Amino acid sequence: MGVVQKNRAEEAGKYLAKMRGHGDTKLTVKPSLGNLLLWKVIYEENNFYHVDAVRLLLETEHCQGTTIKKLNTFLDFDKLSKDSQQYKDIKRFNWFSQGYLGVGEDKTIITDVRYSAVPNEVDGLWGIKINPSKSKNDHVEWVVNRADYNTKWKKFIDLIKGKGCKRILYKN
Repeated sequence: MGVVQKNRAEEAGKYLAKMRGHGDTKLTVKPSLGNLLLWKVIYEENNFYHVDAVRLLLETEHCQGTTIKKLNTFLDFDKLSKDSQQYKDIKRFNWFSQGYLGVGEDKTIITDVRYSAVPNEVDGLWGIKINPSKSKNDHVEWVVNRADYNTKWKKFIDLIKGKGCKRILYKN
């Protein structure tokens, strides 16, 4: 069942990218928490990660998501010394997340976009906080995103129920 659903999620993700005019890109799908019906779809295009959810019952449904800028340490943290501990920590976190790192507009939190409480959001479960004013030997701060779970749980249940999701009508 899991393999079938994974294939369906990948097919839906490729179709969404194509419908948006995006090319054949790096695509990853992950089942959401505790089920094989709601999947997170992530693909990269033009230095952004596009994150959506797909609901896989008898029909395939798309639950509109959002985007986040892909981390580029050379541009986003150009003032951070390459021999600083924080820079080394970013590199280690990049390895851990298999390169799926996103950075917000304020450029202080780097998040692993693969995992979130709500599958069509980029609000990662964990990340690291960068502070360029710290000393060369200081580590990044590990952050976990477990706030406001009542709201997130409601959003998750709404997606399971199909609220805000639309049937995908595949066209060639």
